[in-house]
Amino acid sequence: MSSDRLRTLLLETSSRLFAQAGEPELQESVDAGSFPAEVWAEIEDNGLPTALLPAERGGADLPWPDALAILRMAGAYALPLPLAETFVAHDLLHGAGVEPPEGPICLALGAPRSPIRHRGGSLSGSFSCLWPGSAHLLLVGRGEDGDSDGATLLEAQEAISRTSPTPAQNAAGEPVGHCASVQTEAVHELPPGTWRSTLELCALSRAMMIAGAMERILDLTIEHVQGREQFGRPIGRFQAVQQQVAEMTGHVALVGVAAEAAGAARAAATDPRDASFECASAKACASELAGPVARTAHQLHAAIGFTREHVLQRFTRRLWTWRDDFGDESFWQQQVGAAGLAAGSDGLWPLLSRS
Repeated sequence: MSSDRLRTLLLETSSRLFAQAGEPELQESVDAGSFPAEVWAEIEDNGLPTALLPAERGGADLPWPDALAILRMAGAYALPLPLAETFVAHDLLHGAGVEPPEGPICLALGAPRSPIRHRGGSLSGSFSCLWPGSAHLLLVGRGEDGDSDGATLLEAQEAISRTSPTPAQNAAGEPVGHCASVQTEAVHELPPGTWRSTLELCALSRAMMIAGAMERILDLTIEHVQGREQFGRPIGRFQAVQQQVAEMTGHVALVGVAAEAAGAARAAATDPRDASFECASAKACASELAGPVARTAHQLHAAIGFTREHVLQRFTRRLWTWRDDFGDESFWQQQVGAAGLAAGSDGLWPLLSRS
């Protein structure tokens, strides 16, 4: 089967599967803290979580650009499942020669500015993770300068007993566990730079999901302003409203282009560090513009957009969550600035204009 045909089939399958996760009843159960196991099981039965793995390992040899396209679609359906994290975990475990377990996998890297540390064969630090107790947990620690990184994989219930996370909810209503301190053995030694590469890939995945969610928000907003009438005509015919929609359209296009460019750079790079600038730019852009896009959408929808019965809030709540996942705009803007300074006056333009 050609790669284009495989991509088309996977996107069609993804669209059908992700649509189920958008059903109001399922969203209510997610808000109540119930993991949508049946939806995940069907996604797993169709081979999406393992698609990145080689054929001999039960995968489809899916390249990362195609996986990112699936994640963009996941964002367009506000998918409340850790598919992006499972993609990244499978990629990391395969590279380490480890057989990934069945079921969803969440990642614990620590905060970008205070990562989980790998010292002397052990991992220590604080972290937050999605769906504690419902997903396996892959802890990834950063070594000291020049030292190897490390990781350990905990089964879902073992992760609860070993890390004792404090239960909470994110802005999207999904269960989150906060662990103030963890100390565990690093079972797998990883090459130096793996932690950073994993963080950048997670950030890129979130940027793609933000792009997909923004596109859906824009569609909902255009549909609303064309159908909502005031003073005898659709509000979309008022110049002030048209200006807001035009500005939102520019934001959505910018995030989509930045995410696509970062995905292409990451796929073309022989060393992940060669795409660090693009990944940082994509996440900085997506996180920065998530707020303005959500704000404008709610302004134009007015009160109806805030109600639980309206679909808009499902997407905007995830924008508010995803913009902070794996580093907010402040962190990634600093990385972009640092890369520009490191390039110097002679290297800045080639850095900005490379494709």
